Amino acid sequence: MAMYVLQRPQKSLSDFFIVLLNLIVVFYLANEIWIHRENTVVNLTIGIIIPYSIFPIYILYGLLLLQKAPKFRWQWSFLFIPAGVISISVVAHLLFTDTEPLASLQQMYYDPDVPTLVIYKGYDVFNLVVAFWFMGKLKRYRNDMERWYSDMEPVRFQWLRSFTWGFFSLNLVATVVFVLYNFGQFPSIIWPYTILNSFVVAVLAYLNIKGIQTFSEEAVLGAERRVKEMEKDREIKVKEKPKYESSSMSSADMEAFFGRLKDLFEREKIFLEPRLQLVEVAEKLGEKPHKISQTLNMHGGLRFHQFVNQYRVEYLKALLRDPANRHLTILALGLDSGFNSKASLNRIFKQITGISPRAYQEAQQPEPVTP
Repeated sequence: MAMYVLQRPQKSLSDFFIVLLNLIVVFYLANEIWIHRENTVVNLTIGIIIPYSIFPIYILYGLLLLQKAPKFRWQWSFLFIPAGVISISVVAHLLFTDTEPLASLQQMYYDPDVPTLVIYKGYDVFNLVVAFWFMGKLKRYRNDMERWYSDMEPVRFQWLRSFTWGFFSLNLVATVVFVLYNFGQFPSIIWPYTILNSFVVAVLAYLNIKGIQTFSEEAVLGAERRVKEMEKDREIKVKEKPKYESSSMSSADMEAFFGRLKDLFEREKIFLEPRLQLVEVAEKLGEKPHKISQTLNMHGGLRFHQFVNQYRVEYLKALLRDPANRHLTILALGLDSGFNSKASLNRIFKQITGISPRAYQEAQQPEPVTP
């Protein structure tokens, strides 16, 4: 993964963070193996501090993915507060206790005192708060993208949401295992942690695969043009009062423009293009993207992807009703209708019609004639 990212010609800041995350996890796992073989001041110090940097670096990776122009923000440094607190605690144990340094660190690692346990549990609470905070940012990002893309699968980052909760859950399970060990429920901490670390490797591999796919999809979608158009749109919205209040379009003008938009979709069937973007429709109409967004909002509060998917669903319904298409799979018909995957096809069709494509197709079949 690291070599793949570093060798490709176009790299973003998020790429370097996912490489850093990989290196830290590999370093942490190697250090755990070292600890199981022998205890030293060095490997115990690393084993106590390093885990507190893994989740923050992952969150930074996610935040950079959601940025229109990836750039590190210093206010994100609060993510490393727990790492700083545990580092200070380690230094305090080494310098300000009468216990021999190695024995002091062994106590922190295997049988922590109450203040150290408070730090450990506080870290879990901190991670939960950060996870909810990040989910909020992800939701706002997805809402923004709904205004620009007809195919939401590449930009909805559902995998990022799933991975965040999965990563947090693993951290929570590790804490529970550690507490059970302290209460004598496990004779050794080695095997439970070995199993958990195996899951860490598995979810990290999943993150790497999705990270590579995200890069490829962004290249296809044209991230640079997306950034430019979003910047223009934000500049326009700054000049506006409440949303669309100061529009120069009268109701008649908006109705006429909506007619032009519908005519373009019905005449050229541009909704059949799976990667259709708002900016491409605007170019065909010779208008600015925000004018389309404004018009759709005033006609039923639609977002761009909802408007496009309505046409795709109606087109697919016509294909499903046609007896000549019975030999074709629903997925094949869905791809011909502009959908980009089976998952998006089923989800969107059911959202709009209330039933699955399969159920709709079966409902169109004529009832058998009884003698």
